[in-house]
Amino acid sequence: MQKIKKDLEEYIRGKKSVFLFTGDRGSTLLMNIIKDMGVSIIFIDTAYQFNEITDYIKSLGSKVEIIISNASVDFTSGMSECCYQRKTRVLKEYLDKTNAECLIVPFIDEERNNGIEDSYLTGINNLKIIRPISDLTEQDVWIKIKEYKLPFSPIYNKGYRFVDCKCCTTHHGRKKFIEGDKNRELDKETEEKLKSLGYM
Repeated sequence: MQKIKKDLEEYIRGKKSVFLFTGDRGSTLLMNIIKDMGVSIIFIDTAYQFNEITDYIKSLGSKVEIIISNASVDFTSGMSECCYQRKTRVLKEYLDKTNAECLIVPFIDEERNNGIEDSYLTGINNLKIIRPISDLTEQDVWIKIKEYKLPFSPIYNKGYRFVDCKCCTTHHGRKKFIEGDKNRELDKETEEKLKSLGYM
């Protein structure tokens, strides 16, 4: 962790930097690493996150600035459009407004491969994206969280491995849809979740 911290400190020195806090385990670990670096920390409230994530963010108090999405589109407009309007557009507007030069993200490679990173960052290319913990595994992150006795969202105690908006998350990972495929079959867990949210 000391090398990650040192490399990050050197890279962002003198640069306007923003940390995208998502409430996941990587965010928990990175929050501990950057706590004395003077980095702006933001959370994008999509209105679709798990209650456990919302409660966890609130428990952190003023450490995290909550940016509320006012998008009117929802999951029925298509996964890509919903993510763009509720995450990417909101994030891009904040970064432009604050003249940010670096964006620090909490995603490990397993989450990138699961599509979670893309749901936030697709089309954001006007600044440096920094991925300090991308080479860590899930196990690595949990070991460090336990070692440093860091608080984390109880959503993981319910068996979730990866966390995104609740309409797109299953216990196995982020649901991947083929846009425009009206005949796709949903797994039972996702179908029940969509029904409870009023989509079906």
